[in-house]
Amino acid sequence: MSCTEKNRLLQEYSAATQRLSQVVARYGASLGLAPLERVQVEKIVEEARRIYGQTMAALEAHLLHHGC
Repeated sequence: MSCTEKNRLLQEYSAATQRLSQVVARYGASLGLAPLERVQVEKIVEEARRIYGQTMAALEAHLLHHGC
């Protein structure tokens, strides 16, 4: 039996993982940029990490409490 909430959370987690991967790659490319531009990229990376952490925690909590 499929759990709709688990599927939704998995999709969010997958999207957050992909986004984090993209911005980390962008950060690597930003090392040659001016400091101000690099700081802007660092903020984007931190936001992606925050969202990734939230989606991972939500998925883990759902799996723990729902048992699916």
